[in-house]
Amino acid sequence: MKRHRHPLLSRRLALALALTLLPAAQAVDLAPADLHSRLVPHVPDLAPPSPAFTNGTAYLRSLAPRILPASVTPAPSGDAITRSNLYPGQIAYLRVAHVDDSLPLQLATAAASLARQESLQGLVLDLRSASGTNFASALRSARAFGEVPLAGLTLGAQPLIDPSAAPSASTPSPSLQGPLAILVNRQTRGAAELLAATLRTAASPSVVIGTNTAGQARAYRPLPLGDGLELQLAADPIMLPGGTPFPLSGLQPDLTVTVSEEDEALYLTDEYQRVVRGRRLAIDTSARLNEAELIRRRRGLRPNPEPAAEAPSRSVQDPALARALDLLETWAAERRPQPDGDSR
Repeated sequence: MKRHRHPLLSRRLALALALTLLPAAQAVDLAPADLHSRLVPHVPDLAPPSPAFTNGTAYLRSLAPRILPASVTPAPSGDAITRSNLYPGQIAYLRVAHVDDSLPLQLATAAASLARQESLQGLVLDLRSASGTNFASALRSARAFGEVPLAGLTLGAQPLIDPSAAPSASTPSPSLQGPLAILVNRQTRGAAELLAATLRTAASPSVVIGTNTAGQARAYRPLPLGDGLELQLAADPIMLPGGTPFPLSGLQPDLTVTVSEEDEALYLTDEYQRVVRGRRLAIDTSARLNEAELIRRRRGLRPNPEPAAEAPSRSVQDPALARALDLLETWAAERRPQPDGDSR
């Protein structure tokens, strides 16, 4: 089956996308001990740096998400959804770059378009390296996939959305039913983390794949340290239903798939390339024996017929995306009518 792009949205240059999604960094021209001494008056329980830290920048990175560089949340630009695709097996894919005011409408439009495809078997929503601070938009965006309980969702003591308020014109109604795989990583930050957590409960069935997110689903306040150095200090967290604060360790995935940052940056430019330690390697085009195919063989089901004139499809090498496609194909295979006599 040919690989083809789904014409929902225009696609940006992949390399530029990968670069803009990397978290911002701030060099700190202070020794770790000096930085610690400036922080302690504001964070009394902060442990001193270990001898392993040789510079202030490395020490600052170790303090995330409790303390962050001031430039960690640059103003987003461009479309909130930066890529769409339709993979073999009728599995759709949407990549979200940031959560802002435009995302609910963009996601609702995409979801409505996908919902019109009767043969759609599932959707991968890629939130890897997605960011944003608009938590209310995260909740409105999740409504494209199911009902979102708002009671108990607060930023500190303030409700993110008034549960009694009428939905606005930009708030989507649930329009996309079916399996959902949500991809996250350590650079999934802020409102994107809340979106992933909300979708896990709003969509059914759903699965979160990747690594723990950044743990930045909370407010931050400026932390000036003198000499022009300003950081951000974690303040009120997102409170989840039941009064549980969003964990500093981030949202834990249902299925852990760990990929190095340098490899993942390359996979985000081309999911079909093989990458090892940040280097592209040649790959063969033989088909992968995935979970869905194993289920078909165990049950005596024939694979979906492929047009004879088409070349073999390339295999997705991106580990997290490949795992998501396998799981969605497996769910699709399990939902198909079984042969007579098969009670499974």
